[in-house]
Amino acid sequence: MENENQKTAQNDQPVANIAVKTSFLQSNTAKMIMVGFLTLVLLIPLSFVEELIFERAQRKKKWSRKSRNFGVKMSFSMVLF
Repeated sequence: MENENQKTAQNDQPVANIAVKTSFLQSNTAKMIMVGFLTLVLLIPLSFVEELIFERAQRKKKWSRKSRNFGVKMSFSMVLF
């Protein structure tokens, strides 16, 4: 009888007293760290794309300045021998 009373007393403990072990990878802190790490990793290709866009815009400006000379009025003259 005493053993049965002890068992029921042990089972009647609140759930809060039972320690639940979770791995670090399942914790909220680890998830936030992983999201931050992935965000930083994805910023690298973004900076490459921004640099490429800037470079192509500069190249467009350069060639648009050079191409102004190609559409000027031309005059032809005939050479007689």
